[in-house]
Amino acid sequence: MTEPITEFVTLGKTLNDTQQLRTAGIEKTRVVTPSNLIRSFASIFLEDPHRTTRSYRALLERVGTTIFAPNDRLEPYYVAAFALYRLEYLFRNQILDSKFKPARFQILLALRLLLADSTLPRMNSHDMEKYCIPLMETLWDADRSEKAFQAAAAAVEDVSSGKFDSDLLRTQPFTEKLRAYCDKTRPKPKPQTKAKGKK
Repeated sequence: MTEPITEFVTLGKTLNDTQQLRTAGIEKTRVVTPSNLIRSFASIFLEDPHRTTRSYRALLERVGTTIFAPNDRLEPYYVAAFALYRLEYLFRNQILDSKFKPARFQILLALRLLLADSTLPRMNSHDMEKYCIPLMETLWDADRSEKAFQAAAAAVEDVSSGKFDSDLLRTQPFTEKLRAYCDKTRPKPKPQTKAKGKK
């Protein structure tokens, strides 16, 4: 993924119109709008799910700097778009309980925190590409992604004590509690074993 980030954003804007989608043979449910991509990216990679609704204008002001910066890798945006698509698919098909819908962006953050190290590489680095590969591989696998989202939803439910009140969810203290919970419960990577016969 080496295309300029501006081309990626432009493509997203041109696929917003329903008639254009129909002409291109693309299902509307498979398109993530620029505004939802910003929300998903900010939730997953900036750890700001509490800013996706009431403070969305503040997120828009970051476009060009910490969001859609010219030299950003595309992989994080791909992960953000595909993760949101997968999550909405689970909601549409009633695989994930609709009670979790108010916490969709908190679930997206929990997904990353449970699957990968919480410390992020720089957005324009090759390390970010490597960081995103395991996330993409999980999202590409329907069964693995479903289990990962179920775990992420369970984490949000535990931290919120089952209360999906927007006044609670959309606060920075809740985000911080969720991050700490996921850091604590994230499965530890298995230690690598040396091959026999090698020192």
